Amino acid sequence: MINDLSEITAIILLGGKGTRLASMVSEVAKPMAPIQGKPFLEYLICYLKSFSINQFIFLTGHKHDSIENYFSDGSKFKININYSREYATLGTGGAIKQAEELILSEYFLLLNGDTFFELDINKFLKSSKMDCLVNIALKHVNNAKRYGFVKKDNHGYITQFKEKPKNLESGNINTGFYLMKKIILDQIPLQETSLENDIFPQLINKMQIAGQSLEGNFIDIGIPEDYLKAQEVIPTWTKFNSNY
Repeated sequence: MINDLSEITAIILLGGKGTRLASMVSEVAKPMAPIQGKPFLEYLICYLKSFSINQFIFLTGHKHDSIENYFSDGSKFKININYSREYATLGTGGAIKQAEELILSEYFLLLNGDTFFELDINKFLKSSKMDCLVNIALKHVNNAKRYGFVKKDNHGYITQFKEKPKNLESGNINTGFYLMKKIILDQIPLQETSLENDIFPQLINKMQIAGQSLEGNFIDIGIPEDYLKAQEVIPTWTKFNSNY
């Protein structure tokens, strides 16, 4: 059981190229896309800090300098940041594996740098199955067409990741917010590896991956339409205080 969030590391995936958003954000890495004058990533950090999370690992790659120059070691934001830079394509799994020596806690949180789920992290941890290698924060949406479905059984174990539906359908989606045991890295090679396609299917067969359906605001800035929406909604959410 995790009793003190200040002892847990938050790892943020920041290496994507953001090709779908390139028409609007081209000079910086996608997580640095400005939202009312501040990088999207800064809002994400403010949110995590509100739960006393202050240890971070940034997995950078494409246009890494825009992230590293702005956040540096994190002291300006009263957090500690370590970096693991991706020089060759490693995928989500390989990028985490490369940072293994930087992860000092038994469990870590993993987040996508271009999505935001304003869930109650304490509630997520309390509802997680601590015997599983991976727990995923899920959100029920009325239109899962863009994301695809996550199916789970009555005990909370994930049984299937379904492809994006062709028509309007409701269901649980993967928000890209994970609680992982560090020992999962024993199963991930230091090469291009996808968590979603290569690792998670293996965990389903072993009943080592669970999902918790939670409430909270959610947005993905990966496409121009939602990036524009983020300009309006994110600053109105409750956890954002820039007084570091």
